[in-house]
Amino acid sequence: MASEDVARVHREAIIVEGHRDMFEMNYLAAKGQQYPVLNVTLPRLKRANISTTFYAISGDSLTHANGTYRFLHAALQNIDALRTEMAASQGQMKLILHRDIICANSSQAKGRVERANGTLQDRLVKEMRLRDIDTVAAGNAFLPTFMADYNARFAKPPFDERDLHRPLAGDDDLDDAFAWKEDRTVSKNLTLQYDQVLFILEPNEIT
Repeated sequence: MASEDVARVHREAIIVEGHRDMFEMNYLAAKGQQYPVLNVTLPRLKRANISTTFYAISGDSLTHANGTYRFLHAALQNIDALRTEMAASQGQMKLILHRDIICANSSQAKGRVERANGTLQDRLVKEMRLRDIDTVAAGNAFLPTFMADYNARFAKPPFDERDLHRPLAGDDDLDDAFAWKEDRTVSKNLTLQYDQVLFILEPNEIT
């Protein structure tokens, strides 16, 4: 593109940086840098005309740096640190939290995840496939064998023997709580799209 076109794109477009690790923020903070995202990362993004960046706050970098495996605790620490940065920026930055599952699709990635967590990832389905298990009954029959092997390799004694689960309240609806929900718009023809599939609704009182 011509230089004037590049300048126009930088003025009018939302330029997104694909992925930024939490390591830099945590490393600079440990070195005493106050508000590393605001004072170090943001100026660099501005110079590159980048308006949006993605952080993986799952806690991997922080837990690896500290030599722990407290992933949820580390993720919450990262969120708190970013919220502190947003407040200090006085409106210059905005934090949008998004939850999504990033699967380890390659064998190398699965190996890294398993080594990091000290456990297996998605191996039950593979074990069933190797045994030509393709029915619910056969899967249920194999499950105790898999669980016994898994527990023998990875089970650890609980820190506290007490059962701290609270009983269900009268208005608790587990089917609703664990249901996957997504918003869709129904057309005037009573059709909607999901996952590249067109669904046609039957006319009734609700539709």
